[in-house]
Amino acid sequence: SVAIGDPLFDVETDKTTMEVEATHAGTLTEIWADAGADIPVGQTIAIIVASGDSRSDIAPETATKAKPLTTPSIAPTVPMPAATQPKPVTPIAPSIGSTILASPKARFEAKQRAIDLRRLVDQGIPQPFHVADLDRLQPDPMTIDPTHRASVLKATFTWSALHEFIGWAEEKTGRQNMRLPTLAAITAAAFRAEARPGEAANVAVSITWVKAQQSVVFRNPDRQGLSEISQHDGDSNPKPDLLLIDLTGTRVSEYHPPAEAGCLTIVLIPTADHDGTAVLHFFHDELSLMAAARFLDSFASRVTEPTMQLL
Repeated sequence: SVAIGDPLFDVETDKTTMEVEATHAGTLTEIWADAGADIPVGQTIAIIVASGDSRSDIAPETATKAKPLTTPSIAPTVPMPAATQPKPVTPIAPSIGSTILASPKARFEAKQRAIDLRRLVDQGIPQPFHVADLDRLQPDPMTIDPTHRASVLKATFTWSALHEFIGWAEEKTGRQNMRLPTLAAITAAAFRAEARPGEAANVAVSITWVKAQQSVVFRNPDRQGLSEISQHDGDSNPKPDLLLIDLTGTRVSEYHPPAEAGCLTIVLIPTADHDGTAVLHFFHDELSLMAAARFLDSFASRVTEPTMQLL
């Protein structure tokens, strides 16, 4: 369903990125253009019909007879009618944890090149980002060797507050075994806030707790209430974005996971009764050093002060 004024999509021109709003109310029934594609001015890209109507058999050549909402791509030399003039997106100063502004085409191209847009933020390139900005990106100072081995970061933390928090959560929710859901929510929240802010629509976290011989996958655990966090119950487990190996409660003091592109791995190692170490394995062509450090620091902070998760 679409209401008048609802944002439909962003359009990139040579100079700016603009948001296009719906000028008709109804139901979006057809989409004829892919994100990131170049569309000629005047070409129909979508159809909105009156609510309750169904016109899925409309062909492009007859679309004007059905009076669809037609919004052309915008070229700097072609003015648009005042009624459909999109509002320019005002560039904002980037800040840690804020949404990254980038054109759909730039996001598509960055994904194709496996480029983390946060690296452009770290290098001071102004937002919103466009495809040309990807070519301005300077090489990461920590380059990968020919064997493509994962880089490693370590952070220390204290367990006591988390243990108390888990006990409190189990009492309040009436659920048992809240350790894995809580750790999954903390991991996903730190990932969204620092590693890929505003970009990850869905985050899958796979947790393996060696002592309890448990291995569970959670999908978007940070977007659910503590009493609602549940493991992924689909037909097949999604490929995890984050892998958490929990060695606490064992005498194992070190583990090097196999390198796997597209998946960040954190290994939790006990160092004392109340202290532990989190070891992050990552690739620099997927995550910059600064973004990885922010992510691990945020994770350790949330484990040490788990009430941050409630905020």
